[in-house]
Amino acid sequence: MNFTCETCIKLENAETAIRKAFGSLQPHCCAQTRSGHDYAFDFCSAKAVVRADSHILWIRIEAEEFIIAVGAKILIQSEIAIHSKDVPENWLWIEATDDPFAAITSFEGQEGSRAAGGSSVTPE
Repeated sequence: MNFTCETCIKLENAETAIRKAFGSLQPHCCAQTRSGHDYAFDFCSAKAVVRADSHILWIRIEAEEFIIAVGAKILIQSEIAIHSKDVPENWLWIEATDDPFAAITSFEGQEGSRAAGGSSVTPE
């Protein structure tokens, strides 16, 4: 069974935070790639994509086991927090669909719904 979740967070220095976290997370990864605003992490037993968009980070994590997904979330959150100026204290993760960032985009579009420090924009 796959566990896939998504979140988005609003950060003043989103691009800088993920760029620095990308370097810091390298020792924990089997592989890393960057394409435009997408930062991809392969933690061997989990995969993550972080998309930097203006002052927002869109984050998606996939793992075969729940506990591995939780570990990947904690690892990414802690590294982003280290390099952020205004990281939210609580991050809302929601169950994702097969379409990357569709679930969090749909959630963000609901009246009064916001993820951590949320915004009503969609990922580019």
